Amino acid sequence: MTIDFSSDIPESDLYLLLDLGKKYGFDPLCSDESEKYFTDLLQSCNVTGDKKKNFLESRISQDFKCNVDIPQWVQDPEWPFDEGKPMFFVGQMELEINRDGYLFTNVFYVFWNMKTGETTTICQSD
Repeated sequence: MTIDFSSDIPESDLYLLLDLGKKYGFDPLCSDESEKYFTDLLQSCNVTGDKKKNFLESRISQDFKCNVDIPQWVQDPEWPFDEGKPMFFVGQMELEINRDGYLFTNVFYVFWNMKTGETTTICQSD
């Protein structure tokens, strides 16, 4: 069996998006919905070079909204999407659990679609 790890996002654009993802807390390849959002965003962009970066950053800053700060992911970013758009990041909560003498940290990330009222919680642990 062959597994295909290819992406519709061109490699040069992928590096640009990964760099922007560090600033805004997303991974363009974290899900099929994420990849589709960024593929569509790139297709709507008709400029190159620095203008492309400015265009992408402007659109990303409009769509990846946070209550206060961006998510501080314990693992890789898993920003959820609803209706093809990134959900609004409400906040995160940490819970430390002592299990069999080992301390584990669980972090709950809460996202909300302001239009529909739909919420999603992502849980990551160290």
